[in-house]
Amino acid sequence: MNFLLDATLGMLVIWVAVKLVSRLVEIKQWSLLQFGEYGDPPQAAAWLGQGGVYLLIMVLEKGVISLVLLIPGWSKLQEVLLSYISNPQLELALVMLIVPFVVNAVMFWVVDSLTMRRCKTSKDASEKKDESLPAGGGSEESQVLLTDETDSEDVEEQQYSGGALRPSWVTL
Repeated sequence: MNFLLDATLGMLVIWVAVKLVSRLVEIKQWSLLQFGEYGDPPQAAAWLGQGGVYLLIMVLEKGVISLVLLIPGWSKLQEVLLSYISNPQLELALVMLIVPFVVNAVMFWVVDSLTMRRCKTSKDASEKKDESLPAGGGSEESQVLLTDETDSEDVEEQQYSGGALRPSWVTL
């Protein structure tokens, strides 16, 4: 049950903290701390800075959850919720395997979507809205995800005549 609390209330704390930090980074124009942006070419300092900020957010989240767990009656609520399961092996499988697997998958997806790089601005997405999106549009995130355009369109295509294949970030 503590795991579910961590995954529900904890995710809310993480979401709020990421939004607040993102807003602060935008106001102060700290480009290295913009979640999901590592520079061009990628810089280790940006990755380390963002990782450090996220670790601080996680420490804050664990502190909030620890304070909630100190509320009297929390263990009684756990007993009541788990009392409906009469088979101890089923309870063990639920508590140790099934619930953590599902909740970890959801948490990974949510955190990834919070911190992923936004490839296009809302202006770019809104210009393509009429061409590539169904009627009704959608949020900025859905516009970015549903556009046909790729980041590689701005780069000139180069043809190599033999030799080793090169990664896309290596230019001649």
